[in-house]
Amino acid sequence: MYIGKNEELVQYQENKRTEDFFSVLHHQQRVGPIVGILVGKSIQQIPHHDQPWFTALAKHLSNNGGILYMLPLSHTLSDTIKNGWLFSPKRNKWYQTHCPLPDIVYNRYPSRRGEHSSKFQNFCKELDQHDIPLFNPSFFEKDVIFNHLTRNLHLRKYIPETVNISDLDHFCSFCYKYQSIYLKPVIGSLGKGIALVHQMDDKKWSLTTQTDRFHFPNLNKLWYKLSPALTKTRYIAQPALTYKSKAGQRYDFRIIAHKLNNAWQRTGVGIRLANKQQLTTHVPRGGEIGSKDEFDVSKIDSKLEALVNMTGKMIQQVDSRIQEFSIDVLVDEKDRLWIVDINAKPMSFDEKDIQQSVNNALVSIFQEGFIKQTDGS
Repeated sequence: MYIGKNEELVQYQENKRTEDFFSVLHHQQRVGPIVGILVGKSIQQIPHHDQPWFTALAKHLSNNGGILYMLPLSHTLSDTIKNGWLFSPKRNKWYQTHCPLPDIVYNRYPSRRGEHSSKFQNFCKELDQHDIPLFNPSFFEKDVIFNHLTRNLHLRKYIPETVNISDLDHFCSFCYKYQSIYLKPVIGSLGKGIALVHQMDDKKWSLTTQTDRFHFPNLNKLWYKLSPALTKTRYIAQPALTYKSKAGQRYDFRIIAHKLNNAWQRTGVGIRLANKQQLTTHVPRGGEIGSKDEFDVSKIDSKLEALVNMTGKMIQQVDSRIQEFSIDVLVDEKDRLWIVDINAKPMSFDEKDIQQSVNNALVSIFQEGFIKQTDGS
């Protein structure tokens, strides 16, 4: 039997079990899949909400005959696997060990800036040299991905107008057109950096951030306030659509999707509500989890399925290695659906049934990829 992409020879003994034995499946004389999760420079950098998820995923993959370990990014691929963290089902804990070359790397690297580092880029080149697939190669940049989605004529009607904000004239024009707009950093996630610009009844303008609210007599003054942030990072602007609300709380649907057997499937739908004083529905920003019993998703079920399928096909034109994404979909007061955000590295879900479905989908993707590699297809 052989294990890992470098096909290390392993001895298989059916009746001999050590403290760290693994029950594994094999295909064409190879044990697998062996999955490495790229987690950052150290395991201390793993976001707190990802730690229990990775453990649950490791257990689920182990129960299905695979092995999962965490890969803190090092200078070279060989150094990285020397410092891998393997989950032991028997001991129910992670421990550091020299791991085999993985059959697939699942990219959960938490830093956008880090993905542009020479260390990360060199790591990706080494994966290519060993023909190791990188599952979900990078974060999305919102301006690029929204621009690409609008190229699909059927999908375009679900995308709010999205423009880059680079100068005062474009900013003023967009503000006057819609009176209320959201500003979003191109490289933002989890609602970080979002601001709302709104024209008030007295024709003055307000700027609302996650923590403060400011008033300005005109857009020139408001622009001056924004300028420091706009020089540090690129921003897009979108109209502030009128959400449907429940008991005064705006809500949207968080949908996660995966590609299995060459087809995109909707893996789960979560409901998120914004607190009355919050800009977003993201739970880390004060949002709440909605109960499925209070929302009839079945009325828009077929539309959500179509959105997932169209979106998946379009983003794979950007990069064929993308097999997972999430979208935030709101319903406006006219019952029209809008995609207001899209993410390449979805957060884990608090809903246990959805997260279990996510883990099932990921394990199936890992197994499918391993079999295709082994068969040479």
